[in-house]
Amino acid sequence: MLMALAVGAAGAQATAFTITKTTDPAGDTTAFTYHVTFAPHPNDTPPASFKPPADFTLAGGQSRTFSNLHKGFYTVTELSLGGWRLANITCDNGNDPNPADAAKIDVAGRNATIELSPGESKACTFHNAKLPAAVSPSSPASQGSAPAAPQQTPAQEVRGTQAVRAAARLSAPSRCVSRRFTVSVTAGRVRSVTFFVNGRRVRTLAARPGQRRFSVKVPRPLATARIVARVRFRANTTPRTRTLSRTVRRCAQQQVQPEFTG
Repeated sequence: MLMALAVGAAGAQATAFTITKTTDPAGDTTAFTYHVTFAPHPNDTPPASFKPPADFTLAGGQSRTFSNLHKGFYTVTELSLGGWRLANITCDNGNDPNPADAAKIDVAGRNATIELSPGESKACTFHNAKLPAAVSPSSPASQGSAPAAPQQTPAQEVRGTQAVRAAARLSAPSRCVSRRFTVSVTAGRVRSVTFFVNGRRVRTLAARPGQRRFSVKVPRPLATARIVARVRFRANTTPRTRTLSRTVRRCAQQQVQPEFTG
């Protein structure tokens, strides 16, 4: 049975998306956490009061709907959880007739990016499978069999690999710009960094050995530039991806007052 939370005026066709969680085994009560980031359509500036949905949690069989949203691109990322694997993500295009606006699904990155225009409603389902529990061997005495030959002590103790916490920082101009500018991501244990400007991919940089800084040049914006950097980390890093964002504004042009002569 699905549990849904919807916000919107009755009878109105809201701009909305729904996230549903399914699990194997079905209906598991484990809570999975989701993080949402937003990027506006090109040449669109959302109101200053608009904020994307906050982090939320879902258990198996639950869903959540966010309505009355500003048009744009919403990337929903499921945070990794020990003992589970993300098996697949499925999305539907709802009432959007344009196939080019279908959701961009990245199972390895644990996210889906949903495009919304006014009045559109779309949905994605994240399905997780529980990993089998480690089985400890039974002692020979409890089985009533002859004692097993003593095992040799290994030369070195093999320790479990512990995931390293991912950290990344996006640098961009804090003041308005009047020409091309540079944005940079500083992070370690990186596989690649993909930069987006107003929802469009600019460039993907693959990490070289030991590289910690990743930079791209961005053209002067028409009004504002919403910079989004999607960072993918190497194995044994948690989370495996991080999405960072900043907004850069173009400086207002100064008006030149005409001079009149008598």
